Amino acid sequence: MSDGRYRIVDCDGKIGYATANNAVIISPRFAFGFPFKNGRAKVTDSGHLEEVKGSDREYHYWVSDNWYWIDKMGNRIEIENETDR
Repeated sequence: MSDGRYRIVDCDGKIGYATANNAVIISPRFAFGFPFKNGRAKVTDSGHLEEVKGSDREYHYWVSDNWYWIDKMGNRIEIENETDR
């Protein structure tokens, strides 16, 4: 749980978000999404997992060229100040 939302994953591996009382607010539709912080989450519709070198397959991270931000209802938002990313 982060900022009132937690990530959920459907059977196809798509990411969505739900509330503390298990209400699905954003249906799974993202390839990957970070937890919410300060009312927004960084998400992507594409990409792939890569292993952290030297982690012996224990740690991974998501690689994408198409990240964007959503609000707590799943609406895409623009970030005006690049340092806010």
